[in-house]
Amino acid sequence: MEGSKVGNSWFIGFSFLSALVLMVYPLPIDWRWLRPELLCLLAIYWVLRFPQLLGVGMAFLLGLVQDIVQGSLLGQHALALVVTIYITQLTIHRLRTYGTLQQVMWVFLLVFMHELFLYWVSMLLGREALFSYFWAPALISALLWPLLCHGLDKLCWVLRVGV
Repeated sequence: MEGSKVGNSWFIGFSFLSALVLMVYPLPIDWRWLRPELLCLLAIYWVLRFPQLLGVGMAFLLGLVQDIVQGSLLGQHALALVVTIYITQLTIHRLRTYGTLQQVMWVFLLVFMHELFLYWVSMLLGREALFSYFWAPALISALLWPLLCHGLDKLCWVLRVGV
């Protein structure tokens, strides 16, 4: 199928690798809860841009890699990312027609659901965690969404990704 090919797809892999590096970049303890969920944001972006390329299976693999890199419970991020990408795929046509503000609100809900799942697993493991540590990354990620989309759209145009 000629339509399913994506030119310069190395950039997609590079963006995920960059997100993984930024996810483990050391921050002061007081600032760690302000770290956006970059891998989740990128997965949502690439599903919206190339739905034939990134699916639930790839989201599961990305989540497993994130679990390994961050040293968290194996499968925790994987399952959260799978649910997030599945809902994104179900609403892809609606999400593409939304304006920027509506997309920001929808991305907030998606990332909040992702964080809520991670919070739930942490509570099941008996870890003490403040709830604000889980809704703040969703808010930061949603506020970052327009900048991420605009920047990646420009880079995709310059690098001719998807052509």
